[in-house]
Amino acid sequence: MDILEYLKELHDLCLDLSTKIEYDRKHKLHFNLMAINGSLIELTACIIVLSEKHRIGIPILFRSAIEAFVDLSNLIKDKKYGYYMDINDNEQWLKILHEANKGINPYLSSYKKIPNLDKVVKVYEKKNLKLKSNGYKKLNIFEKFDMVDMEDIYRSIYPFLCMESHGSIGALINRHADIDKQSKDYELVYYNDKPIETYIQYFDSLAGILLKVSEMLHDYFDTGFSDTFREMGMRLEEMRKTYV
Repeated sequence: MDILEYLKELHDLCLDLSTKIEYDRKHKLHFNLMAINGSLIELTACIIVLSEKHRIGIPILFRSAIEAFVDLSNLIKDKKYGYYMDINDNEQWLKILHEANKGINPYLSSYKKIPNLDKVVKVYEKKNLKLKSNGYKKLNIFEKFDMVDMEDIYRSIYPFLCMESHGSIGALINRHADIDKQSKDYELVYYNDKPIETYIQYFDSLAGILLKVSEMLHDYFDTGFSDTFREMGMRLEEMRKTYV
């Protein structure tokens, strides 16, 4: 499949040219940008592997890729978005540590043993208090999408990806019910990989995300490779004429 081969080529290019980016190792924004970029490249590799077999995981991984794209887009648009990421991270850790501190959850027993756990909790609370006093808050997923003008995607594509991730009834039927339209009966099936053509939308959209991320990233760090990805983008546009 041409789009899949294109995605493989793009993955390799993104990985190679990422090594050309000169960034400040001590700059938190730089780390976040490079780390998210790395996650997107690795998620792409995982989706390529799953394209060969066990394709059920592709929409679930694609959801993670979209969320990573949203975070990186926000960081490029406004470097202060990192503070929103911090408060979200702090809030999550506070939930875990408060639960661990109760001493009744066996899955968090190792956290209960943290020396001075109460003080650790207070450190997180102090960090959050400072962030909130500076006007930052925990963002929900819609707010993240909306900040980079992706409300339409949030209200259309994203819900379907969430249904796949959460194992909704519709997702279960799609995966495991081979329905006979004439008899209106079904056979229960496992490892029922749909034809690879069914996944063109994921390969295409992921390629679009990788191109946009790479172009933004190389523009931001002024590497001189942005045009390389713009040229790859023109190739993708030509290819789309064959299946869109």
